[in-house]
Amino acid sequence: MVHGASRQPGTSRAARWGCLACARAVLDRETLPREVDGGTWAHDMTLSHTVRRSMLEPERTWRVADGALRWDDAAGGGAIPLDRVEQLRLAWEASRVDLNRYACHVQGAGRDVVIVSTHWAGFGRFDDRRTTYAALVRALVVATAQARPDARFRCGASGLMYALNVIVGAAGVSLLAVVMMVIPVPLDPFLVLRFVLLAVLIPLAALWAWRNRPRTFRADAIPDAVLPRVA
Repeated sequence: MVHGASRQPGTSRAARWGCLACARAVLDRETLPREVDGGTWAHDMTLSHTVRRSMLEPERTWRVADGALRWDDAAGGGAIPLDRVEQLRLAWEASRVDLNRYACHVQGAGRDVVIVSTHWAGFGRFDDRRTTYAALVRALVVATAQARPDARFRCGASGLMYALNVIVGAAGVSLLAVVMMVIPVPLDPFLVLRFVLLAVLIPLAALWAWRNRPRTFRADAIPDAVLPRVA
């Protein structure tokens, strides 16, 4: 079952089972808990991922259960039925203090929620919880493809945000390089530090631009660039 393509009236049973086989293959590769009932995969994957996105948000426990993406927190939580998911977008959202952050944006049923891979543990400190994040996201993608065949699966930044980030980032790095090269300053530790900073920022900006270029993906082929590797 592929994003952006609704089931046609003449779709054969074999074709539908072929798509289901792709979903089963994903689950088999990740050795996720699974149940078979009448030839369909149960939506209750019994997986959970607990994380606090930032200081301003409560800790939440996310689950794929009872045909929905569910979350619980101090405010009570909520849910998005999988058959009402309109779009699921994966991205690498690293920052200078949190290079390991990946995010899953889910839109549907009038909601827009974000699941992240790193847990806010204090100012400038984040715990990497990639193992439970990757398992939950893979299960969510597979279950969504089964429940909502016409759901859109995208990765990277949105088109407008990607263009703005590339333009602003390129302008900023270029300006910094010009200032460092043109303005005469004595060779001191601060100058060396600026060169080191530039040497770090340019590859990081290029990596962000490559990983987060807007594109679509199939439920059985999530790009490695937008999902953390799990040993």
